[in-house]
Amino acid sequence: MASLSTQLPEGLIQQTIAYDGLLVYVPAYKSQNLPNALQGKISLAQLQQIFTGQLTNWKQLGSDFPDLPIKPYRPMEPEALRLFQQKVLGNDPSLIAQFSKIEQRSTFNTLRSIAVGEKQAQKTEAGSISFGLLTQTWDQCKIYPLAIAQENLDPVQPLLKETTNSTMQPISPSDNLCLEKKPLLNILAFHTATYPLSTPLIIAYPKDNNLPGNVSGPLFANFLKTQDGQYLLQQAGLVPLQTVPKNYTLSSSILNR
Repeated sequence: MASLSTQLPEGLIQQTIAYDGLLVYVPAYKSQNLPNALQGKISLAQLQQIFTGQLTNWKQLGSDFPDLPIKPYRPMEPEALRLFQQKVLGNDPSLIAQFSKIEQRSTFNTLRSIAVGEKQAQKTEAGSISFGLLTQTWDQCKIYPLAIAQENLDPVQPLLKETTNSTMQPISPSDNLCLEKKPLLNILAFHTATYPLSTPLIIAYPKDNNLPGNVSGPLFANFLKTQDGQYLLQQAGLVPLQTVPKNYTLSSSILNR
C-alpha cells in the first residue's frame, strides 16, 4: 500500500483504493488566533517561503497578523515529507536543502505540545505551523487545518461540517472544533484533486504469477473497494472512493471474524 508519490519498481499492477493527503495546521488558540488572522487559509507560495526559512515572523504576511515568530516544524513521517516536497517544493533540490534545515518533530509530539497544558503551550507554540498525514491529524480539535490555495485559484478547505439544515460547508476559524461534531473529509475535493495536497492511495502487486502477492494483492484491493472496505478506510481517516452511507454497519461476515 502506497501513495502515488512513491517511486515503485517496475512490474507492478496498481489499483487506487482511497485518497490520502496532508493537512497544514496551526494552533487553534483564540488568544493569538492565527486561524483568524490567516482567514483560515494559506497559499502554496507562502508555505514554500515559511518552510524554507524565507518568512520568519507572521507580521511579514500583513499588518493584521500578530508580531509573532513563525515556528515551522517538519514531521518525521517519510510519506508526509515526500508529499510536501513534491506538492509544495516541486521536488526542487535547492528548496529541499533549505527545507531540511527546519526543525523536525513527530506529528504526535507536535499535536501533544499544542494540546497539553494549553496556557503554558500558548507561550511556546502560538506561532507554530506544521503538517501531517490525514490519518494523524483530521480529527484533532486543538489545531486548525488551513484551506490551501494554489496560484490564482480559490483556497480549498479539506474538512467540512454539517450544518443544522443538513448541508455541508467548509469549517471556519470561528468554529470551536472541540465542541462540535467531528468534521468530515471533503471527498469531492480529494477526488477531483482541487485540494492541492491530496494524493491517490494505491495497492500495488506483481504482474508475475510466480511472485508472492500476485493472488493476494488483487483480492485485498478488491475487498478494500467494497462498501465494507471503504467504510474501514474512512474510519481510519482516509478519503473513500465512494461515499459511505450514514450509520453504515459492517456486514456480519466482517463482524464475526
